Amino acid sequence: MERLAQAIAVLSKKEAFECLQGGVPAAAIATYEQQLGLTFPDNYRWFLSTFGYVSWFGHSILGYSPHDPDYDTLVATKRSRATKLPKGFLPLPRNGNIVMRYGGGGDYVLFSKGGELEGQVVLYTDEYGGRPTDSWSSFEAFVEHFSRF
Repeated sequence: MERLAQAIAVLSKKEAFECLQGGVPAAAIATYEQQLGLTFPDNYRWFLSTFGYVSWFGHSILGYSPHDPDYDTLVATKRSRATKLPKGFLPLPRNGNIVMRYGGGGDYVLFSKGGELEGQVVLYTDEYGGRPTDSWSSFEAFVEHFSRF
């Protein structure tokens, strides 16, 4: 988790950085997993238990936020799953949860443990009918990518 901690330390120096002070209890994380029907990768579970979510000027990595649904992966993922899609659009993969919204329309999806693409983050954009357009090999690599801006 060292790489992830270092990347978030870089993000913490960015304008308007915030996170959920104290993180999230294990029971709340388990409830999210149960409601989404998946198992979060260990690095994302650590992220949730330590930070809950993180936000900085113009970006947010979704997680657990009891006070602001805009930062909550459960809310974003359930909304996306329930949205009626235009003809030809691919639905959100059932073995993933949204970890960031894409400003141009779409979502960054983290794939759960035990399935295809386990632990990877994939960007699905509206411009391409909900099809994948970019990917990162792990949640750490994804967070590191955004810590460079």
